[in-house]
Amino acid sequence: MIGHSLVLGKTLSGKTSLVKRMTIAASTEDDTPVFVLTPHVQDAGWKHCDHVTKDDAEFLKLAFNSTDAQLVIDEAGRYCKKSDEGMWRIASESRHHGHQAFFIAQRQQMIDKTIREQCTNLFLFQQGPDDAQILYGQFVDRLILEAPSLPPGVCIVKIGDSPAFKMKVF
Repeated sequence: MIGHSLVLGKTLSGKTSLVKRMTIAASTEDDTPVFVLTPHVQDAGWKHCDHVTKDDAEFLKLAFNSTDAQLVIDEAGRYCKKSDEGMWRIASESRHHGHQAFFIAQRQQMIDKTIREQCTNLFLFQQGPDDAQILYGQFVDRLILEAPSLPPGVCIVKIGDSPAFKMKVF
């Protein structure tokens, strides 16, 4: 998968579980380094990662002093505000370093629009109808409008220009 990803959904919908599985696969199969920015640094689910921190300055330094890594910004609404130049750089420049970023949040509006628009992939768990409509406007696939009726553990996946599909996570 190429490009950055938005991973959105209500609490306990499966979004962090999905990204943990994806990063385990990348770090195991390809030996891809994984750097995580999260307020939940003690979460054992990130133990496979190369570095886990809640310090955004430390995370940004790691990101821009490395290449070909997966960058996970958990609780992205906390770290990706309108004035956050560092996260704008992750979204707009880190792919030039070979990175792939995952921005995980409960709602799309929690992440600055500039950052959202740099994401070419969407993993969408249950969302309200207003959020689904806004995401439909960005990713243009009718399946996105079904997000309000998704059960926990099921997401809509939209990778680049490919048609969206549903995927069961748990």
